[in-house]
Amino acid sequence: MIAFRSRHVAGTVGSAAWMVSGRGFGFVWRLVVIGHLGIGDFGLFAIAIAAAALVMTPLEAYYVVRVARIDDASFAVDRASRWWLGLAVMVVGLAMFHWWFVPGLILAKAGADIAFNAYRSTSIRAGDPSWSYAVEAARQLVALAAGSIVLFTAGATLERASLAYLLALVPFALLAAGSSRGVRPRLPHRERRTGSMIVEALGAAAYTQGDIVLLGILASSAQAGYFSLGSLVVWTVALVAQNFSITFHEELRSTQGHVSSGPRLRHTLGLAAASGLATLLTGVVVLVADAPRGLWLTFMILSLVAFTRVISSVFTTVLAVQAADHLRMRITVTAVLVKAVVLVALTSQGAVGAAIAFVLGDLVMVAWAYRALYRSPGAARA
Repeated sequence: MIAFRSRHVAGTVGSAAWMVSGRGFGFVWRLVVIGHLGIGDFGLFAIAIAAAALVMTPLEAYYVVRVARIDDASFAVDRASRWWLGLAVMVVGLAMFHWWFVPGLILAKAGADIAFNAYRSTSIRAGDPSWSYAVEAARQLVALAAGSIVLFTAGATLERASLAYLLALVPFALLAAGSSRGVRPRLPHRERRTGSMIVEALGAAAYTQGDIVLLGILASSAQAGYFSLGSLVVWTVALVAQNFSITFHEELRSTQGHVSSGPRLRHTLGLAAASGLATLLTGVVVLVADAPRGLWLTFMILSLVAFTRVISSVFTTVLAVQAADHLRMRITVTAVLVKAVVLVALTSQGAVGAAIAFVLGDLVMVAWAYRALYRSPGAARA
């Protein structure tokens, strides 16, 4: 039992260290953009990156969900299909970048991420995401360096810096070329379950990034920029929890997702409490640094989301292995609607209103998933 626990802890800590490093480089990039171009231009970049996630998530949803539960031969086909898809989207985005900056940035970033995720999927399937996050950290560092070099030169613009940032991602998008060679890609199966996967992914994308885009449209790019900084911390915390649950992939797969094979609830709650406290302390640091009220208050409110995100990330992983795709779709769509309605109602509050909407949406998601896993086991496999 000690070795069993140690393996999961080691895998979580190792992947979290690399993941936080990569996110740290991404955070530095955001600060560099703000320092050289201002919060308005950064907000525009943040909106484009959020839109890229909205494009990427449904396109690769089918492959993401299947990673932990299909056989090796099917996985190899999925990985090749995912890589070719990402490569095609990236090339289209780069081709249109010069004539249509923002849509080109959106498509190129989405495609580069899909192609790179095909490479990462091997270690994630094995329940050891540490290597994938180590390469992701290197990718973020190279992109940070390339974009920063342009920003530190005279006459720098967001368009030029973004292009340098994108071009730095291209070599990493090609890493899955070797494993995809000789493997024939295949379109997703045409069945109801596939539709549920895609709809759930659309909802998940809207849930994770749609608020930044919506806030930019309804309020301003500056408010979107403030909220983007806070949500970056929250989603980093969520990835730590996801990595924790990924280390249980083999056990969950062997029991078809039985909840007893996943993380224990008290461990999940402990990690959630630590994450919420860390985010709250970040808000205190931002306050002491005399940042704008909207920024430090956003961080403090999002500390509640840092708590709930850990729980929902673990629950979602278990439900995915259980193949509860229809249930996950219903949970996600409902949470998205709650979040969107509250955000629209609190638009005048800017980033703070978006943070409150995030809290309420996440509470809905956690409560429903908990009931499915611990109160209605039959429903979790529906």
